Amino acid sequence: MAKSLRPDCILLDYNLPDGDGIEVLNQLRNDSGEHPCAIVILTAYGGEELAVRAMKAGASDYLPKGWLSADTLPRTVFMRLKNSACTNKSSSRV
Repeated sequence: MAKSLRPDCILLDYNLPDGDGIEVLNQLRNDSGEHPCAIVILTAYGGEELAVRAMKAGASDYLPKGWLSADTLPRTVFMRLKNSACTNKSSSRV
């Protein structure tokens, strides 16, 4: 669905009914191995090890749900969108 809708950012929960967010990250890669947009993993479970796995799998950021606030989520999404836009601009110049 993300490939056809082309969102700017995906908020992806780690704990899913049919698998986990890392599996979804791998499924979202396009033919060149890149993700279609910024992807922020959210979870109530896990810690540093899961955060490292998520980032290595291509997540733009990782947020434990216990750290979410009215400021944290919008700030994180804004920064990931900003970084994604910068990356897209620089890669289109090559």
